[in-house]
Amino acid sequence: MSRRRSALAGALGVFLLTAFVVGSIRLAGPPIYDTDGWYHVKYAEVVRHDGLSRSFPWFQESFLKDRFADLNILYHALLIPFTLGDPLRGAQALSVLLAAVTMTIFWGTVRSLRVPWPALWAIGLLALAPEMTYRMTYTRPVVLAIGLALAGTGAILRGQARLAAALTFVYAHWHCSFHLLPCVALLHDVVAPAPGRSRFRTTLWTAGGALAGITLSPYFPNDFRMWWVSNVEVLRASWAMGDTLRIGTELLPLPPMELLLRNFGVFVVFAAALLAIGYRRRVPEEARTLLPVAGGFLVLAFLSQRFIEMAAPFTFLLAAVAVRDVVADHPIGDERQRRAVLVASLFIAAILWRTWAADRAAAADEDPPQYLEASAWIKDHVPPGETIFHLGWDEFPELFYADGTHHYLVGMDPTYMWVTSRERTLLWTQIARGQAEDLYGAIRNTFGCRWVFLPARYVTFSRRIEGDPRFHVVWANLFTSVVHLEDPPAR
Repeated sequence: MSRRRSALAGALGVFLLTAFVVGSIRLAGPPIYDTDGWYHVKYAEVVRHDGLSRSFPWFQESFLKDRFADLNILYHALLIPFTLGDPLRGAQALSVLLAAVTMTIFWGTVRSLRVPWPALWAIGLLALAPEMTYRMTYTRPVVLAIGLALAGTGAILRGQARLAAALTFVYAHWHCSFHLLPCVALLHDVVAPAPGRSRFRTTLWTAGGALAGITLSPYFPNDFRMWWVSNVEVLRASWAMGDTLRIGTELLPLPPMELLLRNFGVFVVFAAALLAIGYRRRVPEEARTLLPVAGGFLVLAFLSQRFIEMAAPFTFLLAAVAVRDVVADHPIGDERQRRAVLVASLFIAAILWRTWAADRAAAADEDPPQYLEASAWIKDHVPPGETIFHLGWDEFPELFYADGTHHYLVGMDPTYMWVTSRERTLLWTQIARGQAEDLYGAIRNTFGCRWVFLPARYVTFSRRIEGDPRFHVVWANLFTSVVHLEDPPAR
């Protein structure tokens, strides 16, 4: 088989295998089981019907209400044609497609760095990083953002500054983490400067791509504020006061041992990469760049578990480069090489089957939609334009998907409310816990709401309003209820 046909077969194999693994995991669960997915599907429909907007009236307690910025504009544009039929099935299809593209990009990046057996490395990543593989099933722009980060890093390592800049420009319209590529470029220019060129040439090109991306946007300068809040304020708030703000679980740390056990394969590969690097007297340029990147993401994963989605691919990229150099220093015969590849393939196949089965079981165990029925009642019975008081930020996406005719307080992340008004945010959290002294006055007078969406899990709040004639439950099922705040009689 020619080298070109072999490469095509490898890329196609990685693409199809990823599509099968991710697709079968995704189909084992409900249509959407990552909270943010409801928002992305709905907002793609909003853009299709109404076009771009610099306001977001569905957030009444966020700076985004009047200064909205969509840092996922390209993702939403790509999602639009997938929402023309059944939007949830379309979102599933796009998620699988983007996961397959990202893993193929990983294969291509490994191959471009002259690493042997690139397909084996890609399939190994899919098998040995079950947390990352599961998150690849989400309806989120971060899935392809991982691929853009890998492609841009590969361009930086190969000295292709203009390609890195172009990828950074695209990245800036896809996901808020686009600053990663200028950081990688700066690190590479410091630890491995290209001979005969300006030392920070790649950094300048990549930073220029980021700057162009954020300024050549219909949302400038709102997008800069959004980028800052999404990357700095969100992490600051989650690390400093996650329980107080009821930050999303993925931003909180796992117990260290649990994180290690869930991602045991990633940490083993990182340890193997360190051994391979230490085996050589001189650390190669690519490893000098990738080591702090992979190590940095692993450290961040101990602070916020979501960073494992970036830690895993960069760890495998580091290991691939390290093993490449060891093999180059100590070549083995073709027969021994075939045996090693066979043994590695069988091992990875066994682990992949285990990862696939575990992730399918996790998807099947995800909660089905619980708010759609309540949202339908609200849409039919509450006057349009009313602001619905909800007690958690994570209720917003499903409510927004089912009912865009009403406004809400905040969604996606409570930090958007926190940076807008700390006083109102703390009051909102106290209300949700049933700790506010006057629940009625806080909801009706401070937030101006006459309707409360009340999931069953808010037991203390429910007990506080029970028997209070000002709170009238007008609709309920096993999961949620809708409460109307009766205005006091006129005197």
